[in-house]
Amino acid sequence: QKAAFPAAVFFRPGQTDPSLRINTRVVFTPPDNRTDYEDVWSEVSSEAKTYWNGLMDKWRGQEEYENNAIERFKDESNEVELMIVISKLLTGFDAPRNTVLYLAKPLVEHNLLQAIARVNRLFEGKEFGYIIDYVGILGKLDEALTQYSAFEGFEEEDLKGTVVDILSEVRKVTARLADLWDIFKGIPKADLEALERHLGPKDVRDNFYQRLSAYARILQVALSSDEFYQEYNDNEIQAFKNELRFFQKMRISVQNRYAEVVSYKEYEPRVRKLLDTYVGADYVEKLTDQVNIFDQSMVHEALEIYGQTPASKADMIAHQMKRVITENMEKDEAFYKKFSDLIEETILAFREGRIDEKEYLERVLNTRTDLQSGHQEGLPEILNNKVEARAFYGAMVSVLPPSIENPPELQEIKSQMALAGIEISKIVQGLTIRDWKRNIDVQNKMENEIEDYLIEHRKTLGLEITFEEIDDLLVKCLKVAKNNY
Repeated sequence: QKAAFPAAVFFRPGQTDPSLRINTRVVFTPPDNRTDYEDVWSEVSSEAKTYWNGLMDKWRGQEEYENNAIERFKDESNEVELMIVISKLLTGFDAPRNTVLYLAKPLVEHNLLQAIARVNRLFEGKEFGYIIDYVGILGKLDEALTQYSAFEGFEEEDLKGTVVDILSEVRKVTARLADLWDIFKGIPKADLEALERHLGPKDVRDNFYQRLSAYARILQVALSSDEFYQEYNDNEIQAFKNELRFFQKMRISVQNRYAEVVSYKEYEPRVRKLLDTYVGADYVEKLTDQVNIFDQSMVHEALEIYGQTPASKADMIAHQMKRVITENMEKDEAFYKKFSDLIEETILAFREGRIDEKEYLERVLNTRTDLQSGHQEGLPEILNNKVEARAFYGAMVSVLPPSIENPPELQEIKSQMALAGIEISKIVQGLTIRDWKRNIDVQNKMENEIEDYLIEHRKTLGLEITFEEIDDLLVKCLKVAKNNY
């Protein structure tokens, strides 16, 4: 791009929230104590000089104090939220999270551009910087930029709009809200259940989160400016707030319903502050970050709090199971893959209307019970309560050729492989020591003993496996071992 820096937005002082406490540091030129020397401190009270001397006593020098203040300002912990600077940090200072610049003294040409550049760095959740002009020097900045010799290589149209008036941003509120509602085109606004079901597909939810974030950010800009209150009446502004409250409440509900943890590092704190300051945050009703689907009491509590309909309850349990399956897939891929397919099939059956809400919930709860107990159709009983052996068994079954269709023969093969899974689990258990996953010698010995066992029994497993299949099995067994022991 030819533009010198991303577009910034400026506005005159608007509403403030007196309840907010702001951590500040001051960085300025120290007083000159030379005899008869006239400087900016010559008309300053002794109180200011005493303040400076106190800083120097505490920090053992100007450089150490300034470096500490700058580093704490750059840090995301917000330990220093506001830096008050007097003829300092116009060059060589880079803090991308710096979002607002307050101009309180006249600046021209390169000094003005250097000051603006302090808030032109992009940052997560930051689309542009804000310039609050107390002096009135930005009114003709576009004209000044096109006349400034340092920008002779740029097109005039590229430089215009580098700084825009806050009113142009305020007027985007309605457009951002329309974009948000456009996701739900054709769905009755009053039908919350239908709205939430519409957000079932992940790509649709991601679009919803992005557009909600855009609406929240633009509303935050608007609510902080006088122009917003001049452009819209009280009822319209309250309606904008209510819409944010509605969608934010829906976001929390959808996040719980589909077992998501949506964390926008910069977006979340800003929205919370926006809601606390202008809207009110009594909408939040959050049970826990995650529901343990194997904890019956927690599941019951979650269903009572989140579940408004059988479908919403089923969605919540189904997606919590999907989360658990994803987290544990490496431990026993064959076992968890079957449950994953079963859950996806059940969700699809409901969305396509092949089952109703009640049957959807019943199927999901039955699947949860089976997942919790480790029950799976066709799994040899000898593997009940033997989680690790079941995982090795699953790895062995994965080498079965598709041509085996005779049920008696298949059951006999599975029974033999179940016994082999138990024996392999004993081999692994006997070789595991502390930090064995970092010990190549132990891993090699484990692999050798499993290989010896498979070669010795490859004709007695009910199915003669090839040496190539044994090599494949060794890789899978070691993976199972690393994820279970």
